[in-house]
Parts: sequence; structure tokens; C-alpha cells
Amino acid sequence: MEAGKGSADLEQEVLSQGLCTSCGACVNICPYIEVVRDKVAVIEPCGLTEGKCYDFCPRTPTDIAALDKFVFGKMRSEYSLGPYISIEMAQAKDSEIRCRAQYGGVVSALMKYALDTGEISNAVLTSPFYVALMPTSVVAQESNQLLECAGSSYISSATLAKMNEATKQGRNSIGLVGIPCQVLALRKMQAAKHETGAKEVKLVIGLFCTWALSYKGFYEFLKDKVDPSLIRRIDIPPPPGNIMVLETAGGDVRFSLVSSLGNTFNKSLSPKKTKQVAVIGIQVIKCPGTYSIYFQDGTLDASVLTIEQTSECLPFHAYALKSTYGITNKRFATCLT
Repeated sequence: MEAGKGSADLEQEVLSQGLCTSCGACVNICPYIEVVRDKVAVIEPCGLTEGKCYDFCPRTPTDIAALDKFVFGKMRSEYSLGPYISIEMAQAKDSEIRCRAQYGGVVSALMKYALDTGEISNAVLTSPFYVALMPTSVVAQESNQLLECAGSSYISSATLAKMNEATKQGRNSIGLVGIPCQVLALRKMQAAKHETGAKEVKLVIGLFCTWALSYKGFYEFLKDKVDPSLIRRIDIPPPPGNIMVLETAGGDVRFSLVSSLGNTFNKSLSPKKTKQVAVIGIQVIKCPGTYSIYFQDGTLDASVLTIEQTSECLPFHAYALKSTYGITNKRFATCLT
């Protein structure tokens, strides 16, 4: 923890500067910080000059080299991909998962495997359309709950707030799906010397992300064009399309990402590409069969992602490569570093 840094510093350096990513790391560890939709706020000064809220925030100073050593056991020698075991192109075998998933259903298939085999007991996930456009974070304990969280949301949800709540309730052996800022904050929590419930997270699946939409801005943009309650799915096809597609009961509606939606971006997540240290990294690509792509390690600066080269990921790596339990795959590369 950086000496002399607390909630007042968090508010001055992060919240008031529009840098908050709404990861939720500071929520439910402090009674003076709350999140409403995709906005975090200090509702009352706590009086402490040092606090976990500042220490865990992904936007405050971070010793990336120390986190690499904590997660990988060593510093990275190659920063594009990091120390990965393999790169795979994969798709869930389960047709119901593929039907509900954004693309290939790899995240849902891997989480189902983790819950059903007892690798984890709880999964912290995001349900895309909880209230109109706003997603919400949930805790799943049965694999049949996973389909309610399939698909992508382009508005940030305070996932770590739900994780903090779950660990306060005594839930352990947790798996978590998060975007880079959330995973970075989680690793800062796990590496901290003080006690934190984040140490109960045993599996981390990271999603590629470079930006998110502001809930208020996106809602205002859509309200005269599309009834948000009719939206069934939101998709941003890979380049060069540069469009957003809204699937509604009345058909697809398309908007230009830049000319139409440029003012609705959450600037705290745009335009920089961010790094993370997840156990499994997921990115989607368009190709015959609509596959998802995942591989082993942890940085998110490339268009393909990784799973860490750690003992945590080995059961999932073996499961995927053997094409059992709902994953079909095609090997892209193998590299033990």
C-alpha cells in the first residue's frame, strides 16, 4: 500500500479525473464507497489517510513487474504474449451453449467444466441485460445458471464488488470472468500483504477489452432510435466492419462505432489497450464455424489472448486439448517458456 493514500486521493486522482473503470474493487470493502449502474462514488469521507480502495484500484500506480513475479513466478521476457503454453482456436461442442454464447462459447464451456468437476464452487459472472441495457454481476453455483450470463455486454459491470460481497458471505473456491482492469485490480488484491477475500479466487478468465460504453451516454443515444427492452443481443463484428449490431425482435439495427457512438464511450477504458494477468484469456475471431480463440498466459495487447503458464491452468489446458467436455479445438502454437 502506498503510504498516505486513501479514499480522498482516490477521488482526486481517479474518480474526479474520469479515470474510474467501474471494476468494483473498492466497493463492498468500504462502507463509504458505492456503485450505481456503471459509476463509482465516494459518498462520504472516511477519514483514513491510507486505504485498500486506493491500493487495489487498477488506475493507481502498479508494480507490473512484481505482479508478473507473483502470478507467473518470474518476469516476462516477451511482452506481446508472455509465457504461454499453447494457442488454440476453440468452440464449445454443446449446441445450447453455442446458441446462447456471443461466439464460440468457450468461456461458458470452461466455466461449466470448472463447476461440474469441483475445480471451483462459485463463479462470479456478468449477466448482460439485467435491467434494460445495464448488466449486473452474479454468483453462479450450478452450471445450469451459466447460460443466463452468456453473451457480451459493452457496458462495464462492477464485477469485483460482487466478488467482495461473495467472499464476505463466506463463499470460497471462486472462478471469475473479467475484463483487463478487473483482473489487474484482482491481482493487486491477491498480491497484497493484508488479508482479502480475493485470495479465494482460484480461476480467472480474462476477456479482451479496449473500451466500454457509458450506460447513460448509450441509453441517451438509443432512446429515440431503439427501445432498449427489445434488444436481444449486441455485437461488434471484428474489423474492418467498424459497426455495432443490435439484434432486436424487429430485426437488426446497425450503427457506426465512431461517427454514431463516439460520444458514448467510457473514456476511462478508451482508447488504450490494457494488460492483464488472467489464467485463461479469451478473444473472438470470425472464421468458418464461428470459433472463439483462447490460449495460455496473460497480456492483452495482441489480438489473441493467453492463459498463464501456472499450475492453476493445467487441468483446463489438458481438458481443452483432449477435446473433452464440450470443447473442440485447433492448435495454433505450442511453446513452453
